[in-house]
This record gives sequence, C-alpha cells and structure tokens, in this order.
Amino acid sequence: MILLLVHLLKWKYQPACRGNSWRRTINEQHTELELFFDDSPSLRKIVAEGYMRCYELARKRAADETGIHLEQFPENSLWTCEDVLRSDFSLTTNVQGQRLVVVLLNPLMGVDSA
Repeated sequence: MILLLVHLLKWKYQPACRGNSWRRTINEQHTELELFFDDSPSLRKIVAEGYMRCYELARKRAADETGIHLEQFPENSLWTCEDVLRSDFSLTTNVQGQRLVVVLLNPLMGVDSA
C-alpha cells in the first residue's frame, strides 16, 4: 500500500515526470493488493484501519524521493482507502469542495489525468 501511495503522490505532484514505469508500478501494486485480498479477504479491514499510517509514511517517502518539501503534500490523503482499492481503479475525490479527477489507471481505458 505504501509503494502504491508513493507513486500516486509522485504521479499527482510531478506530472512532467509521469511515464510508463510509474504507470506500471501503480498498476502492479494495485493488482498485488487485489490478489492479496482475494487470498485473505479479512485482511482488507486491517489494511483499511492502517491506511492513514501508510499514507503518512508514503508522504514522507514521496517527499524524500522527489525533493518536494513534505508540506507540499497534503497531511490528509486525497484518496480514501476504498478509492485506492476500487477494482476499476478510477480515482476521483473531492478536495475542499472541488471535484478533482486524479487519474484513470485502468490499462484497458488508457491513462488520463486532470
């Protein structure tokens, strides 16, 4: 979950650096989580309970990897755990009252961002 969140943050905050490698990592991590929960559905609740801690660690790691100041990344995740784990993986969220389309990562649909 942490690696997935790191790459989602990098995707969001470094649009000029987006590439196939990040896309593959995001899709691979999402697939790994789906398989993990297929094998152990009861663990979904445990991961959801630890989601904010995963985000905190991902935020710090993203800051370290990108050189972007930690304060630039929101303290609260742009995505809920449910958003990140959706099977269609189309992440949309509402940030401070504004509708924000973060990224569509379904490989069958292509990649769009706003």
